[in-house]
Formats: sequence, C-alpha cells, structure tokens
Amino acid sequence: MTTQHVSSRFGADLCRFIFERGVYRGYYSCFGKQYRMKAEVAIQEAQNAVSVLDPKLDRIGFAAFDQSYSTVLAPTHDFRRVKPALRQVWNIVTNPEPRGSNLFRAIGEMEDAFHAHSADRIQVGLVLTDGGDSSGDAAEAAGFRSQLFMQTRPGKRHIEVIAIGRDQSVDYGALGRYAKVGNLSLLDGPDSLGAVVRRSLFRVVAKVTGAAEISTENVTLKMLAATLAVERIGIDLMFLFDCSSSMNRFEVTLPEATTR
Repeated sequence: MTTQHVSSRFGADLCRFIFERGVYRGYYSCFGKQYRMKAEVAIQEAQNAVSVLDPKLDRIGFAAFDQSYSTVLAPTHDFRRVKPALRQVWNIVTNPEPRGSNLFRAIGEMEDAFHAHSADRIQVGLVLTDGGDSSGDAAEAAGFRSQLFMQTRPGKRHIEVIAIGRDQSVDYGALGRYAKVGNLSLLDGPDSLGAVVRRSLFRVVAKVTGAAEISTENVTLKMLAATLAVERIGIDLMFLFDCSSSMNRFEVTLPEATTR
C-alpha cells in the first residue's frame, strides 16, 4: 500500500467522521431521534455495570483492541479510575485513522490476563465489538480456546462476544464458527446491548450464588443490583472494547428504545 493511498484514505475517513459528528447528529436530533456511535453505547453500558458492582468485593477492568491489544485498566477495586479509563477508550475509538480488528487474538489476550489472577473469584469477560476480524485467525480455534478457558473453573468463568450492529462490511460467518463452541450474541443494533450485558452478568452471578435463573428477557439494572447484593464471592469484570474504525459509525436510535 502506497503512502499516497494511505493519506487519501485517512483524509476520506476524517471527512466522514467530521460530517457524521457535525451534520448527522444535529439533523436527527431535530426529529427527536438519537444518532449515537456504537462506541458510545458500549461505554455507557460499562458505566451502567459499574453502578451495580460493589467496590469492596468486585473489581472492574478495561482492555481495548484494534490491530493490537492493550490493557487500559487492570482489574481494580478503585472505581474512581473508571471514568478516566473510559475517556482513554473513547480517545482511541474516535481516532479517525483507519484501523483493523484482531478480534480473536484479543479474546485470547484477555483470557491470558484472567489467568494471571489466581484468586477464587468469578471472572466475566464481555467483548463489545462490531464482529469483524481482519487478522485471519481461525474462529474455531478461538472458540475452542474460550471453551477450555471456561471449563478450567466451571461456572466461575464466562466469556461472551457481543457483536453490535449488522454492518455489510463485516463477515459474520467467522462469528458463526466461533459460536459453535463459544458464547456469542449477535445484535441488530445498539439498542439491545444493555439487555444482553445485564443478562450475561445475571446468568453468571445467579449460577455461582445459587439464585434462581430468571425467565424473562428483561433484566433491569434494579433486578441485577438485587442479585448482586446477596452474600457472594467477588467478581472480576473485564470489558474488552473493539476500537476499530467501524465502532465510531453512527446508528439512529429511537428515544423509547433507550429507556430502562
């Protein structure tokens, strides 16, 4: 790839980013609709999860990936570090420079990070992504690895890949192959992300605490907080944010779809 081609591609992406931020959002707000980036929705759900955790018991951490994996915040009880860490994620994902997505490699990096914490805790990893992988890694191999990771401490480890949106540019065939042996939720849009995140947390905590499984799809933040309030062991919750270029794309969301 020539330098001239990279430069022109960067310029086009920068113009698109400015146009979406400056024009699209204002246009749709005039009609009472929200026009939010996928990354905005993902970060909001991480903040919501913090609100139901107990800093005395639980730890939260953030990692980010595009072509490479980076730990933004190692699992910590100090929830005061959450907002600066999420601002760092925001700065990465809103960088308009074109970037790829080594999704399956990043999942393995997150699992390795969990291995480093040997305390007898619940370990939950939620991967928030557009679902694309540009590394060429085998989806089946990543799924088997995740399955083995969770089987080493059955019921106390949970990895879920949550693919946000149905972009035409994303090859969901690879995710389908991952889903044969791994946990996967495929969303039509960002509206339903909160429900999937809450169900994932509820399912894991209910299993460990012996609480009854919930039958409804609508797990509210209040219900999740009540479940987490019982006597239990601590949770290490890690959010892995996809920071590839497509995560800063916008999608129209009706106001009623975002209520809790």
